[in-house]
Amino acid sequence: MRHRRRLAVCLALVLCAVPGCSGDATPGPTTGAADAPAAPLPADGPGPAAAPGATDGLAPRDPEPDPAVPPAPRTVLRATVDLSPAVPGGAATAVAAVGSPDGGAYVVLSPPDLRLPHHLATVAGADGGYAVTASVPIPRLRPVWDVHVLPTGRVLVSGQFRGELRGYGFLSVDPARGDVLTAVVIPFEDGTDLASGSSVLSPDGRTLTLFLSSFTDGRQLDLLMSADASNGRIRGGRDLSEEVRAVSETGVGPWSTWLFARPDGEVVLVFDAYPPGVGIDGVPTLLRYDAALEPVGLPGPAAGVADAARLRAAAVAPDGTVVVRVEVPDGTRLIELSPAGTSSTRRLDLPGPADDDELVVDPAQGWALVPAVGGARAVDLTSGGSAPVDVGCTPGVDRLLPGSGGGSVLMLGRCGPRGGQIPTLWITGPAQ
Repeated sequence: MRHRRRLAVCLALVLCAVPGCSGDATPGPTTGAADAPAAPLPADGPGPAAAPGATDGLAPRDPEPDPAVPPAPRTVLRATVDLSPAVPGGAATAVAAVGSPDGGAYVVLSPPDLRLPHHLATVAGADGGYAVTASVPIPRLRPVWDVHVLPTGRVLVSGQFRGELRGYGFLSVDPARGDVLTAVVIPFEDGTDLASGSSVLSPDGRTLTLFLSSFTDGRQLDLLMSADASNGRIRGGRDLSEEVRAVSETGVGPWSTWLFARPDGEVVLVFDAYPPGVGIDGVPTLLRYDAALEPVGLPGPAAGVADAARLRAAAVAPDGTVVVRVEVPDGTRLIELSPAGTSSTRRLDLPGPADDDELVVDPAQGWALVPAVGGARAVDLTSGGSAPVDVGCTPGVDRLLPGSGGGSVLMLGRCGPRGGQIPTLWITGPAQ
């Protein structure tokens, strides 16, 4: 349609081999993106009938837990990795990570001195545990959005370029040799006051899709752009204003927004919409787009989710099912949205407020990992019971990210002496 053709013509691409292109970075909030492996999609059907005592039209899927029975741990801490050796001087913040095929991870570290480059650290098995085995400098991005691994072994780091090279795109990095290709997919517009975004890699590893939300001269612009993951060439683009206007009086906005890849090549955008009369709390809404970035189905709120529910976190399962954590007046709630967003199932009520935007769901949808004091807690999605994953130090965990498969989770944060400023990676895995 004309949205994509017009954007593809007017948006520029800059591709250059650089040992260190310019750019600023201080870590900012990023949205998590989970790359889903290929799997058959279940057929979408009507949502479950409400059971007696259910609220919001959502049937309770699981029984209430027995508080007298301690839940068995579903995921346990497997490794604690000091990331400070990856950066000269050791001072840095771990801002993003992705699991590596060997069970380790690639982690982006940002030194506090804006004149210094970022570093991409390789964490791999060493001496019976895990350690930083390699680190290469890469251009600064501000902020870093997401990290992905290509089948070729190269690592993509998406975000915003600053300095002389301005725009939004990604770095393609050889984590062993350190050579870097820089692709600016969306150029920077003068007058932009605020911008945020995220990216997802297609299941075949060939296409990177970027979402950008920006405010420029008082105008909000929400874009999806897709590019060849190997060289940055633009494949398509879409201005989302038409479908967003159908569900919200405001744009998508820079907060409470998640972008996911589906196993069939589609992408899903989950965000808080604000239709007329909804008040200050948004309505969790799901928009689907095919590989050509054309809308799939009609835009609308996630079926069955209460109006008084604020979207706080989201995660995706391999079959395309989206699990959202919403804040309701008496706590928070985990709700499962069908792959098409046409039905929803209430999974669990969780006590306390949700003052974070982190959530990882087990690929088999048996448990979810959410932040907690001391680290995280694994919530059993069958019984509702939870078990702590204690990292044993402060200030502790800042981010939760899916690992390399099999239920692995990466946790980023800070630990130890020196004011707790040691950048640290924790790796969890399923309990044996």
